[in-house]
Amino acid sequence: MEDLYEFRPGQEEWLQEYLDLHWDYEGNRFVDVIIPVMHKDWLEVIIFQNMNSWWRLVVAEDILWTEEAEREFEQILLQEHIIISRKYLKKIYSRYRKKKELNLSFPKEQPQLLLSHIYFAMHEGNAKEILYKSRLHQAAARIGEFEGCDLAARTPQGIFGGVSIRTLRALNSREGVKLLRTREWREMLLKLQKEQGWIFEEEISAFQARYLCGLIENKDAEIAEKYRRFRRVLSSFRDAWEYKVFLNYLERNQWLRPYFDLTGSEKKLTEKNIWGRMRRTNDLYYLMRHPIMDIAMVRAAEENQKFYEYEDDQYTVILPKGSKEFGLEGVAQSNCVMHYMQSVSRGDVVIAFLRRRSDLSKPFITLELDRDHIWQAKGKCDEPPPQEVKEWLKKYAEMHRMQIAKNAYKSYGQFY
Repeated sequence: MEDLYEFRPGQEEWLQEYLDLHWDYEGNRFVDVIIPVMHKDWLEVIIFQNMNSWWRLVVAEDILWTEEAEREFEQILLQEHIIISRKYLKKIYSRYRKKKELNLSFPKEQPQLLLSHIYFAMHEGNAKEILYKSRLHQAAARIGEFEGCDLAARTPQGIFGGVSIRTLRALNSREGVKLLRTREWREMLLKLQKEQGWIFEEEISAFQARYLCGLIENKDAEIAEKYRRFRRVLSSFRDAWEYKVFLNYLERNQWLRPYFDLTGSEKKLTEKNIWGRMRRTNDLYYLMRHPIMDIAMVRAAEENQKFYEYEDDQYTVILPKGSKEFGLEGVAQSNCVMHYMQSVSRGDVVIAFLRRRSDLSKPFITLELDRDHIWQAKGKCDEPPPQEVKEWLKKYAEMHRMQIAKNAYKSYGQFY
């Protein structure tokens, strides 16, 4: 790199102290350190990669770097973890934004790209200059990763084969620009921006972009419909773990469809209820994959049904005889009944369903019992049963010589 030359530390006392903070006890730093220094008419960038590789770059209108220097500089800036003073970058931004021809903006992600913006905007005649001046920092910094772009074009739309500036700005993030990486994907973006322009009306978050990438990569026939359904939830995610849980939820929902109608719950998925619905789907998924537990539940129901099952003109008490019945009760009632599956199969507790005689297939009240007590009696969303049901349960308890627990009707709030 001919335009880079060694910089000796110690010339500036503050500089050495700053670097010492980022060295371990053996003298090896964990990450690269970038220190920009403003001079009267130019900008200096000092790059510390390790103890034996310390470089200096000058950013000025009359200084042109080699292609190798440009490429290595941006590779360093694009690293996930580097040390650079955001506060000092703000000072640089305050000075250089006065140069209107640079069309400067402070990057939301990887603010160190401000340095690259200043350099390339000073030197006309390349695609990076066009993209940085259009404030497309991520696309500009990664232009070398994209397949088949027209680097001689003089507009961002021309560079990316007709993808509109609105779409490009919506995708201006580390994850978003991945949608631009191949011709085939850009053609899909052109189709989406023509037929489903609403997708690009707002800035697309990292996890929205990941989801779109997955749909496009799999050539999904329902990209717009699926993205519309989940975009608000995706925008609420804060880390990759949440997104992984979400993908597991979708996969398990698909697996469970033959057993339960989960389309409605999927459409109603919101930021407010997402974790409850995911937890419910997870419970159902594991529940339905344990046929041995089903056998144990049937055996437990056969042993207990003579004592607990009962019916009259109004209501009937029945015992579930399989995991599917448990699952349907949990889904319909939005409660935690599925967490009792293992205990029921071992014979530790008894779960029963109170149904109206007029509609035996519809869940109504969920009961937790043993031979001495009614421990819980809950309606939908863990609500207490109606007064007439409480009176009926009182007679049921007396008939079976049970007591009704003090907190049997207490509501603890919706579980799912």
